[in-house]
Amino acid sequence: SEALAWDRFEGTTPFVLTSAKVALPLWFGRIIALVTISLVSDAVTLFITMLVVSPSAFFVINMSALMLLFLIVPVASTGFGIAIAAISMMMNDVYTISNALSAILPIVCGVIAPISVFPKMMQYVLYVIPVTHVTQASRSIVDGSVNVGVSLLVILVVGALWAIVGVIIWNVGVAVQQRKGTLTTIGF
Repeated sequence: SEALAWDRFEGTTPFVLTSAKVALPLWFGRIIALVTISLVSDAVTLFITMLVVSPSAFFVINMSALMLLFLIVPVASTGFGIAIAAISMMMNDVYTISNALSAILPIVCGVIAPISVFPKMMQYVLYVIPVTHVTQASRSIVDGSVNVGVSLLVILVVGALWAIVGVIIWNVGVAVQQRKGTLTTIGF
């Protein structure tokens, strides 16, 4: 979502949106590039961290499940990112939501504390966010759980649902901005 917000901030989004009759291949190419960069960066970071902190982890952790998680997470998270970017595009400050979420999500989605410490109602809300399932799958892999496959499938399903929601919000936002003539400006 931050990459799309940056495009909006620089003023390139209107040109991208109006450059092709069908912009899907263009956006798909941009998203694939960002996902690839993220995968490489995350893999290097994980490898170095494991090497420095606990070299024995290479022999204990189910590496095939970990690599599968590495491939699934960026794809599943892209849907959530598209939804956040679509909402951000309709605001005057495109970074408000992404900055707030980058501070809040690690706290509430199980990275810092397990989801079980929150009230039940809040847990239901947090299970809608892909980061929650990613965190649980990561913990399952580290703990050697046999239910890792189910966790990975849940990540994909939640990510796919967010992708659908994100595309709908994006299309509605672009249509409203085109109707109001604010596509070339920031926010409504």
